[in-house]
Amino acid sequence: MGGGVIVMKATDWRTVLMVWWYYLMAFIPGAPRIGTLAEAVCIFVQSFGRNMLDDDILNRVIWGLRQNFGFQDEAVFDEMVRRGYEPGASNRALARHAVCLAKRYLIPIISQWEVVYAIYLMDPGWYRANANNIDAVWPPHEGYFATYHVKEQSRERMRCRRLTGRPIELAHPAMLIRAVPILWKLGLNPIVESVSWHAFWKHELWVWDGDSIQPWTRGFAHWLNREIIFGRILHLVMAVLPAWFHGRIPLGLRQRLPGRWLAFRPAVA
Repeated sequence: MGGGVIVMKATDWRTVLMVWWYYLMAFIPGAPRIGTLAEAVCIFVQSFGRNMLDDDILNRVIWGLRQNFGFQDEAVFDEMVRRGYEPGASNRALARHAVCLAKRYLIPIISQWEVVYAIYLMDPGWYRANANNIDAVWPPHEGYFATYHVKEQSRERMRCRRLTGRPIELAHPAMLIRAVPILWKLGLNPIVESVSWHAFWKHELWVWDGDSIQPWTRGFAHWLNREIIFGRILHLVMAVLPAWFHGRIPLGLRQRLPGRWLAFRPAVA
């Protein structure tokens, strides 16, 4: 692909089939190992819930904060600390894991802002020392900010850094596999740490937050109630419907529906 991102060689078909098995079996979370961590050029991190700012006001408040502080991330985080904002237990766990990977492989973190904020709270000194290697992905001023949009922005950050290669995809074990076909659609072949289907509840990132403002991230039952229909089936249906059908959906409804955001296998160079 252009813009500095290389489309990697296709994953073997056994792995592709395993991805789709886990994708369809949302009630048995798991993920196959894809690639090796040592070959990664950066880390993508997907946030999971938060204990602050309801989704209805999130974009407006965050954009206003960033604008007030000259779009300087550290200044925005300082203000969030002053206001007592909390990223939530799940994002704190993701932050710890992301920092461990960054230290071990000396690669940058490109992460949704909630996790970057959790990194800042966890170790402000480390954040400041490594700020040039941390990109926060912020929501737009308005509009739906789905996983696809987060990954699209993450890919752009890769391009801006002139990184060519494969990102590690880091996410809560319950949603990790959903991000893979989205990244395939964007021309990336992510590296994924395996999540064992027969012991997923023992995974260090299997952290739920009962205080999250997003009900579906408070517990596994809440997650399944929303994820199976709106997070998996709907995405699959929209992915296979022809383009002319998408064009006939009223604009207001189209903004609430996923687009053709999935690829069924990784692209081949």
